[in-house]
Amino acid sequence: MIRHAWAVDISDSALKAGEWAGVRPSTMAERRLVSAGRRDICCTFAFRQCKRVLRLVVSQEGVKQPFFSTKRKFEKAIDAMVSDGRIRVDEPYSTTVLAVAATAVPSARADIERIRDTMQCADCSCVLKDEGPVDPKSDQYAFVVGQLVQSKFGKGVAL
Repeated sequence: MIRHAWAVDISDSALKAGEWAGVRPSTMAERRLVSAGRRDICCTFAFRQCKRVLRLVVSQEGVKQPFFSTKRKFEKAIDAMVSDGRIRVDEPYSTTVLAVAATAVPSARADIERIRDTMQCADCSCVLKDEGPVDPKSDQYAFVVGQLVQSKFGKGVAL
């Protein structure tokens, strides 16, 4: 079973310089947001928004440790996929973070799009920027949706 919750903060350690998304293991406070047990996998996806950070806290029961259990493992996996040519989009690290979040929690993509509809993010580097990763005409959006469709979580999800 997968549970998720959204939180907002000013900054997040998961965000690397120049990136608009990141992932890391969740803190105890974040684990409490989703009522995660001691053995549940719980990670936090961070998305840069204008002057704040949107955090998606995801808890998974009964699954083995994902490849993004540590930030270093995730970064190595992304680098390998980029060098192999499996990821061919702008900002591959951030785009893959969004794809993993959308795959784990399909409704997260719709949540981000709803937030985008209320924002004006034309001249910034946030996840909601015009012609950015949640714009249906962008290559990044196509990549994220493609990953979602291929995942076991994407079955029956309206796109």
